[in-house]
Amino acid sequence: MGKLKDLSGQRFGRYTVLDQHRTIENCGTQWLCRCDCGTEKWVYASNLRSGTTLSCGCLQRERAAETLAAVNTVHGGRGERLYKKWAGMKSRCYNPRHSSFKNYGGKGVTVCPEWRNDFSAFRSWAMENGWDENAPKGALTIDRKDNGKGYSPDNCRFVPLSAQSRNRSINRFVTYRGKEYLLADLARELGLGHGTLFNRIFYLHWPESRWAERPHVHGKKAAVQWPEWNGRPVRSGDVLDTEHGSLEVTFVAAWDDGNLVFAVDADGVRYRREGKAA
Repeated sequence: MGKLKDLSGQRFGRYTVLDQHRTIENCGTQWLCRCDCGTEKWVYASNLRSGTTLSCGCLQRERAAETLAAVNTVHGGRGERLYKKWAGMKSRCYNPRHSSFKNYGGKGVTVCPEWRNDFSAFRSWAMENGWDENAPKGALTIDRKDNGKGYSPDNCRFVPLSAQSRNRSINRFVTYRGKEYLLADLARELGLGHGTLFNRIFYLHWPESRWAERPHVHGKKAAVQWPEWNGRPVRSGDVLDTEHGSLEVTFVAAWDDGNLVFAVDADGVRYRREGKAA
């Protein structure tokens, strides 16, 4: 066994080594140390020399408190809604256990280093770009302008939740009857669900002539399709001006890409026109 190196009187971090030591079998030598806060503890000589142990624990507690204070005061704090936005953004991109990871980190979406490692940088950008801590819930959410890119100052903005839904990867631009539409807008105009129209175009690969078909219904109302009347789609509740007077439509149907239009109002009055819609 080598000669014991005397550490008494030396300082390591906040510890001052006293003149007492002991040997722990198969572990090494411990020295009795006094921390600046007054606490005395036995500390292994190897931990003192390597810098592994610098205090009785008070130094770590103080550093943790300083970090928390910096977050809570200088940077806005964990209690702020914006902090939760920041934490959620990172979790979606880097935590495989997050419920939305497959749509973000799983697709390669990342957070720029400037934001990922510094909440204060994200907070400064947010305050300069319309963030309002007192806005109603759902009034502002962080949105990526280009869903093919990650979170960064040049690709993000704050928008209402309803606007963000228009920018989801499921939303696309499509051309219908020679006019370009945002898929969500076209679905609304045709009276269809957004997912229904998306599936018809991109999964079922229906021809354009069938995009506007009404979903099948059962019971007294037979399977129907969505017609066009005088150049515009006809919805339930519309009022048609016909030679029989005004007709409030309760349901409609069209076959052969608009060759036959048929409508029935609440009183059972029927109206139909054959030939191409004007």
